[in-house]
Amino acid sequence: MKETLRQGLAEALQLEREGHQYYASLAQETANPLVRSLFEELAQDELRHLERFEKIYQQVTRDEKPQFETVTGIPLGERMKERFFRLKGSEVRAAEFQKVAALEKAMEMERESVSLYEEREKGASSDDERGFYRALQKEEYQHLEALENVHLYLTNPGQWFDLEESKRWNWMNT
Repeated sequence: MKETLRQGLAEALQLEREGHQYYASLAQETANPLVRSLFEELAQDELRHLERFEKIYQQVTRDEKPQFETVTGIPLGERMKERFFRLKGSEVRAAEFQKVAALEKAMEMERESVSLYEEREKGASSDDERGFYRALQKEEYQHLEALENVHLYLTNPGQWFDLEESKRWNWMNT
């Protein structure tokens, strides 16, 4: 049981490390301020995940009872809304946007993370562990929604406006 948890955590640590590096790198490379802001927020989220996983991994390695803390913070959509309003709408739409493939790759990475944590939840050995993985799924799903919102907003604004209001960030309608 502990070995399975240790393996799962090692896999999750690697995934989060790669995600952090990917988002941090893209944040530096993109000229579009909305996309850059999103990548910066995602990089910070992945760092927070890494810190939590490291703590748990160390506890498991020392044969301690793991403390599956679920840290709640300001949801990604709210953080992005605050950043968005600091930008000018025309600045966002007019800025160079060449990172379509990067956003698409990021969406795939987030789908993989959601799937991984769904699998880990199914194999969890305690309610605390299940709750931990469920919370991670929720965070990764928020990442996916954010990426999808920004991707559609920049690549197909007409379709973005057609989305049901509950599925899009209406505050980007400036």
